[in-house]
Amino acid sequence: MRIYLWKDLRAAGVPYVRKHVRTLERRAEFPIHFNIGPNRVAWSADEVDAWVEERVRTGRSASTLKTEEFPQLSNLSESVPRNPADVDYTVAAEILRTLAAEAAARGVTPDELIRRIVETHDRTVRIRRRGAAEAPLNT
Repeated sequence: MRIYLWKDLRAAGVPYVRKHVRTLERRAEFPIHFNIGPNRVAWSADEVDAWVEERVRTGRSASTLKTEEFPQLSNLSESVPRNPADVDYTVAAEILRTLAAEAAARGVTPDELIRRIVETHDRTVRIRRRGAAEAPLNT
């Protein structure tokens, strides 16, 4: 059995920092490491290679979705109140029905679809913040 140590992952095609690799492991989106010593972990080279090949084959990471992939849900975001006390339960029911239908159409659970939507939103917010931080101030 071949193994990859942390230093071998980048050469194998894994572009992530340790923290993100751990996050992906917890989400079951990356092969799980195993201990080979008291302070040393490794990954099965075959599992990591298969993971990288899947990313190359699909052309994107498993957790990456474009916002355009949610056209039925995009117009619902304006109707979601920021304050939970202001929830209109008719609107909430419509959002849940739309979410369930969209998840069924994609062949995923509603929880998985919500996770993907949240990741897409968080990624978009980070990109916008990074862009705002790099933009020159108008004085």
